[in-house]
Amino acid sequence: MTRLAPLALLALAALLAGCGSGAGGPAATGARQLPRPRTLVLHAADLGPGYVPQASATKPITLAHELRNESARAQDADVHSYVAGYSAGFARPGQVGIVSQVLLYRDARAARIVIGDAQAVAHITRQLHAHAVAAPPGAPGTPRLILAGTLDGLPAYAYGWQHGTALGLVAVFGRHVPLARVLALARAQDARLTGAVA
Repeated sequence: MTRLAPLALLALAALLAGCGSGAGGPAATGARQLPRPRTLVLHAADLGPGYVPQASATKPITLAHELRNESARAQDADVHSYVAGYSAGFARPGQVGIVSQVLLYRDARAARIVIGDAQAVAHITRQLHAHAVAAPPGAPGTPRLILAGTLDGLPAYAYGWQHGTALGLVAVFGRHVPLARVLALARAQDARLTGAVA
């Protein structure tokens, strides 16, 4: 997996960003200044030792990219309410890849439409050869969705959730990665959202 990790991370980040997960920089809505999305994703210090940032999967995601693979209703919500998003990728070479994303919206209703978009969820589910997994009690966000599947032949989890006017996503692929680890990373990212978004 050492050589595959950057390519798989890039593919995973692109897949997730084009399906209700990603745009630009800081933006203001009315008098309220929103936080910069890059401050709300996971950072290397959140992951533990041995993780290396992956530049190919770490970047703002444009609105045009975010609109891919969505239904007309979700695209309309994005066009009218999407503010900004960011994707950060990390790898523990030869072992695990992680993608963390956050999307900011002007209102929670639009965020709910995007995270609940059946067309985008179906696309991700097909691409990851995935199935839905029940969220355990205490998992962050409402609504939320956990998918278990494979990426480049390795087990993969994707966990997306809504936190007010933000959508969070943590995806992890690699051997021997339990769902509990994915949930711990989602909680760490959700803690960044608490107090930062409405």
